[in-house]
Amino acid sequence: MVQERIGRLLSLAYERIGSEKEPDALSRRYVKLAREMSSHYKVRLGRSEKHSFCKKCNSMLIPGKTCTVTLASSIGKVIYKCKCGAETGIFYK
Repeated sequence: MVQERIGRLLSLAYERIGSEKEPDALSRRYVKLAREMSSHYKVRLGRSEKHSFCKKCNSMLIPGKTCTVTLASSIGKVIYKCKCGAETGIFYK
């Protein structure tokens, strides 16, 4: 039940990115609520859910809109850089 609600909040946050004048504030609020629910009920987020938002500013990571993507082939990582300056690296090897 909690996992369904968290998934719904994250999907709503993703939908809000391109739909309104100020979608970022509402989208960040949805991500913040999902993270709070996850920690309160001790429910782990899935890998795709965990890597879909910035852990510093709670913004959804959408390449080209809210973040830039670079490939660090020497260390085998895809690096997502949010507009707030935070970086997230995901191993691909």
